[in-house]
Amino acid sequence: MQSLRTIQSGINVRSVKGASLFLSCLLVFTIPGRAESPAPGGEGLDFIEITPEQERAITAGLEYLARTQNKADGSWGVSGQEGGHKVAATALAGLALLAHGDTPAQGKYATNLVKAIDFLLSQADPHNGLICHKGGGGHSPIHEHGYAMFFLAQAYGTH
Repeated sequence: MQSLRTIQSGINVRSVKGASLFLSCLLVFTIPGRAESPAPGGEGLDFIEITPEQERAITAGLEYLARTQNKADGSWGVSGQEGGHKVAATALAGLALLAHGDTPAQGKYATNLVKAIDFLLSQADPHNGLICHKGGGGHSPIHEHGYAMFFLAQAYGTH
């Protein structure tokens, strides 16, 4: 639990809503469906069974993300915090939806993914291409840009 506290303090989670978004994304990424493991001959993947309880937790996290997406602009993030890290939060939430197997073209969360992509592209600076939250803060623009590019590359790779 110490590592989770360190992560939370490192990203300044200041509200229950922010913590819920962070934990939903973390949950989806930390319960693997399979893990690399050397098989005889050094090839292949071993599959790890996901328990029904884990599946329910993943589903609840994904449903939370879909429910809490900003309907007006397609972002996720905590309002009221200096900029709210909306670009990074949107990218991480989008990655969680992609990890479920959805794409911008198909799946239960396809519409959410399209809205997330549209939001991130709307935040790109037309002069230098940097993707960071236009509404504020001036903090961590390269951090936000990195998450946005990672998500956009993953989404592009689903085509």
